[in-house]
Amino acid sequence: RISPVRTKLLTAIVVNAGSELLSYRFAGVQGGLAAMGRQCLVGVGLTGIVHRWNEVIERVFADWPRDSARTVAVKTVLQMVLLQPVLVATYIASKGLLSGQRDVLQTIRTQLAKLTVASWTVWGPTAAVQFRFVPTDYRTVVGDLVGLFYTAYLI
Repeated sequence: RISPVRTKLLTAIVVNAGSELLSYRFAGVQGGLAAMGRQCLVGVGLTGIVHRWNEVIERVFADWPRDSARTVAVKTVLQMVLLQPVLVATYIASKGLLSGQRDVLQTIRTQLAKLTVASWTVWGPTAAVQFRFVPTDYRTVVGDLVGLFYTAYLI
């Protein structure tokens, strides 16, 4: 607990490098050191956003019973409706811009809704489990581990 943010960011680098390597090995994706660096940078950015989200959501719901189904459901819905589109847009924009893509806004316009809804199948249940069972300081790490496989699938 000396530096939880630094630990989360370093974990994000390791996990994103791992997901990149998994995509090379099992999905036949072509890449290299530059692609891995881009993926790690994107992962660090997303981790920072999620870290801040968890701080804010817990502050907003501080007076709600933490373990109640209602609290977990409301937090999960808010995360899916408010945070997921931001994460998906950030992912698309970051990957595109770091790869030299010029029409990033067009890609966001055409892909955001579809990818956000698709992400709910993984991140909705993950968020619900995290809000119910995982202490705030460990949510990012749990998310990184789920993201290891989800990102390898996306890449």
